Amino acid sequence: MNDVLSSALRYHAFGWSMVPCGIASKQSTVPWNRYQTQRPSEATIRKWCARDCNLAIVGGPVSGGLVIRDFDVAGAYERWASEHPDWAAILPTVRTARGYHVYARMVDDVGVRNLDDGELRGHGGYTLAPPSIHPSGSVYSWRIEPVGELPI
Repeated sequence: MNDVLSSALRYHAFGWSMVPCGIASKQSTVPWNRYQTQRPSEATIRKWCARDCNLAIVGGPVSGGLVIRDFDVAGAYERWASEHPDWAAILPTVRTARGYHVYARMVDDVGVRNLDDGELRGHGGYTLAPPSIHPSGSVYSWRIEPVGELPI
């Protein structure tokens, strides 16, 4: 089983919706709107991953209230982590080409919010996930891997 497929099946088991993207691309290769309200089946995921692709996790209620905080600047993440060490120690965190992604759940649907140092992506947004390849060639990797249900 390839790394993308095994990761996709793991994310599916977490209850997360996802879409495939082109290699070294953030662009979905399927019409992704339907996956904002309906998770893909395991058979669909296997079909997507039969060819090389990146994976993007869809935020919002379809993924159990998943939100992903995108810190485009590593220094902004480091400041947040020093101000919130308890959360920084347990929340799933991805190293990206420029910064970090931090995964959590929220009761309220936040949508997508642009921030000075990145974004908060809930319903209406998706985020590349490991082992995807950034357009720069950098590979997304887990700094803190998800285990079970994420905290709210």
